Amino acid sequence: MLTPPEVIDSVVVHELCHSKEMNHSARFYAEVLRVFPTYWEQDKWLKENGDILMAMLEN
Repeated sequence: MLTPPEVIDSVVVHELCHSKEMNHSARFYAEVLRVFPTYWEQDKWLKENGDILMAMLEN
C-alpha cells in the first residue's frame, strides 16, 4: 500500500512466477521478465526503500 503500484505488481508477478519455477534460477527470472519487462527497476526501488517502509510499519 505504501509503494508505487508498479512495485506491487512486480512482487505479485514474482510470486506468481514461482508457480512455474520454484526457485530463483535464470529460467525463473526469464519468465518474470517475459511477463514484467521492467522488473529490475521495481526490484531496485524496493531494495532502496524497503527498510524505510518497514520502519514506517513499526511505528
